Amino acid sequence: MYTTFGCASCKALGRYLEEHGVPFSAVNLSVHPHLSAPLVSETGMRMVPQVFYQGRYIGGYNDVVSLHRQGMIS
Repeated sequence: MYTTFGCASCKALGRYLEEHGVPFSAVNLSVHPHLSAPLVSETGMRMVPQVFYQGRYIGGYNDVVSLHRQGMIS
């Protein structure tokens, strides 16, 4: 999960994943700004959180929660 400092949606998604026992790692773009341009190039999105699952881009907060509720992310 790509995040930034102060991102409420990032914090909420992290809590959601923790509460549901879904393992994840976070990359904070505030700490690693050199990763922002490649991320935007790959996803077309400038906002965070941006999540990859099993090497595939799946989207942001709503996308991840929806896929988890459908049993597609564990």
